[in-house]
Amino acid sequence: MTADFVFPVSTEQLQLWFHPATFHKARAYFLAGKVVQLDYESDFSQIRSQVWGDGFSPFKQLISLSERDGQVQLTDSCSCSEGNRCKHVLAALLKLKHQLDQLQQKAVQQPVRQLNQWFSEAEQYNPPANTVKTEDTVLYELRPSSLGLQLLPKRVKQAKNGSYSKGKIIAQSELSGQVRPLWLAEDDYRLLQQFFAFDLRRQALLEDQWGYQLLLKMLETGRCVLDEERRELSWGETLPLQLRWLKSKAGWQLLQLMPKDRELELVYTDPPCYLDLVNNQLGLLDSDIAGRELKLLMRMPPVPATVLQDSMKRLQQIFPKLNLPVPDDSAVQKIESKPAPVLQLKLLTQKNKVSKAVAVLQMAYGPHLLPLDLQQSQTQLQLDNQTVFVRRDRDSEIKALETLSQYGLRSAPVEQADLSATGAYFDCGEGPENPLLWQPLLQAIPELKQQGWRIEQDKAFNQAVIHAKAYLEVTDKHTGGFGLAIQVEIDGQHIPLLPLITQWLRSYGLPAADETLWLSLPQGKLPLPVSLIQPLIDTIVELLNLKKAPSEIELPDYKAALLPGPGAEEIRYLNAGRLQQLVTQLHHFDGIEDIAAPASLKAQLRPYQQQGLSWLCFLRRFGLGGILADDMGLGKTVQTLAFLLNQQEAGLLKHPALIVCPTSLLGNWAQEAARFAPSLKVLTLYGPKRQALFDQLENYDLIVTSYPLLVRDLAYYQTHHFSLMALDEAQHIKNAGSQSAQSARLVKADFKLALTGTPLENHLGELKALFDFVLPGLLGTEARFQQVFRKPIEKSADAERAHALRQRIAPFMLRRTKKQVATELPDKTEILQLLEMESDQRNLYESIRLIMETKVREMFLRKGVAASQMEYLDALLKLRQACCDARLLPIEQAQLVQNNAKLQWLRDTLPEMIEEGRKVLIFSQFSSMLSLIEQELQYMDISYSKLTGQTKKRQEQIDEFQQGDNSVFLISLKAGGTGLNLTAADTVIHYDPWWNPAAENQATDRAYRIGQDKQVFVYKLIISKTVEEKVQQLQQFKQGLADQIFSLGQSHIWQGEAQDLLALFSED
Repeated sequence: MTADFVFPVSTEQLQLWFHPATFHKARAYFLAGKVVQLDYESDFSQIRSQVWGDGFSPFKQLISLSERDGQVQLTDSCSCSEGNRCKHVLAALLKLKHQLDQLQQKAVQQPVRQLNQWFSEAEQYNPPANTVKTEDTVLYELRPSSLGLQLLPKRVKQAKNGSYSKGKIIAQSELSGQVRPLWLAEDDYRLLQQFFAFDLRRQALLEDQWGYQLLLKMLETGRCVLDEERRELSWGETLPLQLRWLKSKAGWQLLQLMPKDRELELVYTDPPCYLDLVNNQLGLLDSDIAGRELKLLMRMPPVPATVLQDSMKRLQQIFPKLNLPVPDDSAVQKIESKPAPVLQLKLLTQKNKVSKAVAVLQMAYGPHLLPLDLQQSQTQLQLDNQTVFVRRDRDSEIKALETLSQYGLRSAPVEQADLSATGAYFDCGEGPENPLLWQPLLQAIPELKQQGWRIEQDKAFNQAVIHAKAYLEVTDKHTGGFGLAIQVEIDGQHIPLLPLITQWLRSYGLPAADETLWLSLPQGKLPLPVSLIQPLIDTIVELLNLKKAPSEIELPDYKAALLPGPGAEEIRYLNAGRLQQLVTQLHHFDGIEDIAAPASLKAQLRPYQQQGLSWLCFLRRFGLGGILADDMGLGKTVQTLAFLLNQQEAGLLKHPALIVCPTSLLGNWAQEAARFAPSLKVLTLYGPKRQALFDQLENYDLIVTSYPLLVRDLAYYQTHHFSLMALDEAQHIKNAGSQSAQSARLVKADFKLALTGTPLENHLGELKALFDFVLPGLLGTEARFQQVFRKPIEKSADAERAHALRQRIAPFMLRRTKKQVATELPDKTEILQLLEMESDQRNLYESIRLIMETKVREMFLRKGVAASQMEYLDALLKLRQACCDARLLPIEQAQLVQNNAKLQWLRDTLPEMIEEGRKVLIFSQFSSMLSLIEQELQYMDISYSKLTGQTKKRQEQIDEFQQGDNSVFLISLKAGGTGLNLTAADTVIHYDPWWNPAAENQATDRAYRIGQDKQVFVYKLIISKTVEEKVQQLQQFKQGLADQIFSLGQSHIWQGEAQDLLALFSED
C-alpha cells in the first residue's frame, strides 16, 4: 500500500469494524478536534495517535493496517479502559482519512490556487479601478456534527489576498436591537435574523425547509465555508439516496452507501441534502422522504436477525415511499421486473343502487398481481416462509393510469362492502351510467392487447346502445283522471320502464333538465331523454316509497297539461278521446267554448272579460284551477261574479263560494256583488260576532272574509266544503310558508282561483306559491322547482327553461294588460274603491261620531241650524280626518291607532301600479295627509313630485313628473285643483272625497284632458259605513240636497230639515 493521499479503508468498512453507537461518538470526537496527535508510516503499518477523553491527559493509540488475501485487516490498541475497537481508535482513523482526502483534493486544486495567487500578486502592482476598501463582513462557517449540519456565523475581516481573519462568532444578542448594526449588510442582516428566529433550541442546526432556503442564500453570498479550514463550498449535482444493510455482531445495521471518491455527510433539511467533505460541495439528495424522517432512520439501532423480517415489514409501513434495500438473507426475496397492466371490465353490484360498470386495473409483476399504487416504492408480500419485496415501477404504473385517462376513465370511489376484487376501480365519471363514454376504451381494446395489456370482460358488462324510442301511453279512467305508462317497443315486445326509472332515481336522485337516463335492459342500454318524463318527475318520485313500482301511474285531469301537445310522436292514446280533447284545449285556447254572459248579471262584459268568463268555465268543467292576473282596473271582480252567476244558473253552485281578500276590500266586494250580481246572497264574515254565523254558511251563495280572519277561523272553514275559493290580491300568499298561504291550502273547494295583478313581484318562488294553491303539484316539489326552473332562470337567464315554464303554466294563468285591451276600454274608467276599517280605526271613528252627533244635535236645539253651520262643518271635518288617518286628529286617543285602511290600500296597490308603468296623481284636501303619504313613498322607495301651497318651485316639480322619472305626484286641492296640464298621468287617486263633485272632476281633468293618449283610471277611496259613504250616496241619489250641504259656509243659508244634516252622523 502507498500513501499517495489515498486511505485504504472505506467508510463502509469502518462501519463494519465498529459498533454504530461507537461510530457516532467517534465522529463527534473527530469533528470536535479531540485528535491532538497523529503520526503514520507511508504504508499505514504503524499509526500513532493521541485523543482527548474525559481524563486530564489524552489516551494513546497504536494502530496497524495490513493487507491479507486482498482484504484490509485492522490491529489496534488504546490506553482507555476498553482497550481496542473504541471511539478513540475510530476518531484517529477518521481524522487520518479526512486529512488524506483533503490532501488529494488540494493536489487537484493546486494549479488553480497557484494561478489565483499569481493574480493577487499582480494586482498589487496594478490594482483594478473598482477596488474598494474592505470592511467587516459575515463568514458563514458550516460544521458537520452527530446531530446534523451546524452554522457558526462569524464577523470577520477580509485580507487583500482574499483570506479572512479569525473573527468571532456572532451571537443573537448582537442583533436584538431595533436598528441594524452599521457594519452589517442588509441581506446578511435578514439572513441572520431568519436563522436565529428558527433556531429555537439554540443548537445552530440547519433543518427543515427554512434550513434549505438558508443554505441556498448563504451559497449565493460566496462566503459559505466548511469548518475551521474555511474551504469554500459550492453547489454540486443531485445524488440519489442509497442505503444498504450491513451485518455485524450486533445485528443488521441500515447505513448510507457512499459513492466512490466521496465522503458524504447527511444534511437533514427539507428537501434533504448532502455535504461532500472531499469535494467541498453541497447538493440535493434524491429522496422520497423528508429530512426529519431521514434523521430518524439514521438513528435506528441494529436489527437482530431473529426479527429482521418483521422489522422490514414495519419499516415499510412507517416509510411507504422509501425504496428500502433488501438484506442479503435467504428468507427475503426482491423482485425487479417490468409490470404488465391487467384490466377487468365488470359490472359492480351495489347495495340499494343500480349496478355500476367499472374497470379494475391491476399490475402483474411476474406471477404477482398487485393493485395500482403510486405511493409506495416497493410492496412487501408474505408467502409461506418467505418475504418478497416487489420493486414498484412507478413510470409504468403512471403510464397505465394515463392511458385509461386518455380514454375518459377516472378513479371511482367504491364502498368497501362492494369490492369484489383488489385493484384500482375506474369509471367514466360521477353519477349515472352513460355507455357512450365507454366506447373509446372498448374500441381501443385490440390496440391495448398489442401493447401487452391483459384485458378481461365479464358478460354482464354490456354497454351496447339500444336504438329505440320510449313513449307515453295514456288511457282514460271512467272515474276521472287518466292512466299513464312509459314504455319502449323492442322486437315487438312492449317493455314497461317505470320500474327501471324509479330504480334510477333511487340511485342517482333527480336528473338535470338536459340529461339522458340510460336504462339497463338485457339487450343493452336504452337512452331515455329527461324531457319526456320531466313534467311527471315529481309524481314518479312518489313511487320511490313503494317496495315495487307499478307499470302505470294514475293522474288527475289537470296534469294533462304536462303531456306533449296534439300530434306529438312520443304519446299514444288508448280509449282516451276525452283526455285527447282536454290536451288539445289546454294547448290551444281558441278551442275553448264561448260562454254567454249570465242573464242575471247587471253589467255589460267587454270582449276580453267575456273571454275570461269562458276560460273560468273551461277550467271548472275539467276540475282545474287558475290564476286570473289581469292588470289592475280591468275587472277581475266582475269576471269572478259573472262566473259565479253562470254556475248558479247552471245549478252547479251547490255550496257557497268563499272570497278571501285584504280587510280593506271587504266592503268593496259586498258593494260590487250588490251592484253586478244582486241575485247572490252575500255574507261578510267580519267582526266579533261572526262565530255565530258559521252555522248559516249554507244559506248564502257568497262568503267574504279577510286573510287574517281566515287564519284565525281556519278550524271553522275546514268543516265546510265550498264550490269556489277565490283569493283576491292573491300576492298575500306569495310566501308559501306564511300562515295565510298554509291556511288557504287547507280549505276544501271544488274550484280554486287566485286574483292578482302581480303574480310575480320578486322571484319565481312567489309564482309557485300561487300555483300550489290553485293546482298543487303542477310545478312539482320545492326542491325540483328550484333545480329545474328557478335557479336556471334567475341565476343563468336560461331562455329554454323560461320557455318551458311559460308553456306549463300558460293554460292555467290568464293575464291581459291595459295595452293589450286598450281598444276595448273607455277613455276614462271610474272605480269606487270601498274600504273597510280595522277595529282600532273603526273604534276611534265611532267614538268621534257619537260625540259629534250629540254636540251638533244640542247646538241645533240651542242656537238653531242657521247659527250652527260652522260648528256643523267642523264636526264633519273631524269625521273625515278620522277616515283619512288618525294622526290628523290632535287628540290622545288617535295616537294609539295603528291601522289605516286607505294608507294600507296604497301600500298594497301603488307598487303594482308602478310596476305596470303607470304615472299616478294622488289628490287630497289635507296637506298634512300628503306629508304622511310622502313618508310612505320614501319608505317604499317610490320617486315622487309634490305640489302644495308651500311649494316654491312649482314648474320644477311638474317637469320632473311630466318628463322625468317621478312616478307619483302628490297634489293638494288648493294648489293643484285647477290650471295644471298633467297628461303624463294615466291614473288618478282621490284619497278623500271632495264635497263638490265639480271640483273633483276638475282635479281629475288634470290628467283626462286634450293631449292625453292613454286610458285614464280614476280611483275614489271611500271608507265603508262612514260619513264618506253617506256623502257619496247623497251625490248619487239626492244631488240637490248634497249641493246645499256642500254650499254651507259659502254665504249660503241652510233651507232644509235639520234631520237631513244629522243623518250624516247616524250609525247606519
